[in-house]
Amino acid sequence: MKLTIADIGLFPDHLEGLRLWDSDIVISRFIILENEMFKNKDVMVFRAGVGIAGVTLSKWGGCKTVTMCDIRKEVVENMKRNCLRNATTDVTNILINISEINKFGDTYDRVLATDLFGEGFTP
Repeated sequence: MKLTIADIGLFPDHLEGLRLWDSDIVISRFIILENEMFKNKDVMVFRAGVGIAGVTLSKWGGCKTVTMCDIRKEVVENMKRNCLRNATTDVTNILINISEINKFGDTYDRVLATDLFGEGFTP
């Protein structure tokens, strides 16, 4: 038996959100398979990283609105670029401070999240 592990290196300044994680792929597949639960809903993707879930919601979720957020400016800028690359101009991308999450209240019908643990968030 043999294991091969690719070293992705360390992320500069805690920019884990610039990497596509397995959980991003899983949640995107879930969105496509279970898209009825998102139809005509306002959806927030919390700590959206590269933005694949938001792009998937925009293209195949039938959502009323899609908002993605993250806590790092560089990550949010990358989300915006990925939306443009995929022609998803109907997604709102915002930079938030974790302490501000309660201000959203009941704004969204659905909130999705992957890889929550990291800088700025502890259980």
